[in-house]
Amino acid sequence: MAKQSSNGNGILYLIIGVLATLVFMKGGNLFNSNITYITNQTIINQLDQAAQGDCEIMFDKVYVNVGEEVTGTIRDGAYTQCNIYLNYNDGGWGLLATIMTNAQGIYSATGRPAYAGTYEFRAICGSCITNLEEVVVVADDSGPDDEGPDDEDPDDEGPDDEDSSSYTCGLAFDNGMCPGTCPSDYPVCADVEFNDYEACVCLNEDTMMIHPDWKPGAENHYPQEEEQAPPPSCVDNDGVNPFLKSYATWGGNQWWDLCTNWKDSVYEYICEGGVAVKKEILCPNQDCVDGRCATGTTTIWQECMKLGYTRGNCVSAPPDSIPDNCEWNTQFNYLCGDLYPLNEAICCY
Repeated sequence: MAKQSSNGNGILYLIIGVLATLVFMKGGNLFNSNITYITNQTIINQLDQAAQGDCEIMFDKVYVNVGEEVTGTIRDGAYTQCNIYLNYNDGGWGLLATIMTNAQGIYSATGRPAYAGTYEFRAICGSCITNLEEVVVVADDSGPDDEGPDDEDPDDEGPDDEDSSSYTCGLAFDNGMCPGTCPSDYPVCADVEFNDYEACVCLNEDTMMIHPDWKPGAENHYPQEEEQAPPPSCVDNDGVNPFLKSYATWGGNQWWDLCTNWKDSVYEYICEGGVAVKKEILCPNQDCVDGRCATGTTTIWQECMKLGYTRGNCVSAPPDSIPDNCEWNTQFNYLCGDLYPLNEAICCY
């Protein structure tokens, strides 16, 4: 079960009927055991921001003793549905009830808090968000009949004594699966999606509530970071661009583009299969200088790539002797420069 918080009141006792005496429901006192803690970050953000609109929430008393009668009222438009939320001792927001205002736009109910603590209330009524109203409840001195959860027999080894730090839910995340262990009252270790991340948390499968020690910000809440793709083993800094001297990074080295011995083509380094490979690209005017084509704007290689091929070049070969994966593309003959007409353009896959 949940650890006891620093103020000595166990959150689970809040759920099982103590604090729920303040739930606004027709008929006054109602011990509601089905408070649902919020995991929707959008709603949490709404509850943490300033009031919006004319709706309001108020109490006839804001400092009371345990068991003292308190009346709460919500004001908004007529027949407006409102969700009422409670944050007890800063333990996180929980949904208390959904109500409807009357024809005068008012809803009131009375309750008697059973345990001491600080209760923060807000309501969301459509697009309107009420003010935050705080009620402080202190323990009176009437005797043992008002014992709270910390006054229970310390030898009672019920499920509330389970130490959440001994469980492993949240410590591992395996492809969307949560293999960890959880306390017996929140036995399911499940992958829950929050606003912009996921986390493995312990759930009560009946109420679908998150164990307090696995809620956002708690000690066992571990957001799962998205797996980062490993850095590429080869990085080409300019792509196929023989008019720019650049390099590919691979194996811890920089492989710079350079000119062929004949100075008519560029040895362009590109990445293939994760390694840097050297490709001989003919300059349109056969004028390679310092690792780049000095003039021109495009090459046969680049034009062939635009058509879906992987490379292109100028060759002098009989029409029936080019490789099976290549095709003649005479439209690019002009890019062969002075090599044409002895050499004609081909594109290859």
